[in-house]
Amino acid sequence: MTNFLSLRGCESDRHLLVLIDYAFLCIMRIQLFCFGQVKEVIGGNLVVFECNEGDTVKTLKTNLLNVYGGLKEVPDFRFAVNQEYVGEDYELAENDEVAIIPPVSGG
Repeated sequence: MTNFLSLRGCESDRHLLVLIDYAFLCIMRIQLFCFGQVKEVIGGNLVVFECNEGDTVKTLKTNLLNVYGGLKEVPDFRFAVNQEYVGEDYELAENDEVAIIPPVSGG
């Protein structure tokens, strides 16, 4: 979303119009650690991903599904942030380490 900020000049009544792109100002980077099928779809085991300040795990999941359509074929993958499992309402922070963990089977 692009917003405009109007600043009143000190020497005159003219307004200075400044274009501020809040999306640019509020971008943060997180590290994605990928395993199993997720690693294959994304194309690597470590990816730096940009998201917006205040994004939750649910938002991240939606964005990842939009960017990496093949993730739709991976059922029920979970997220861990900074080595702890988290729910979809968890709010991400700059430089978080996010593990995307696909379902595990075995015996």
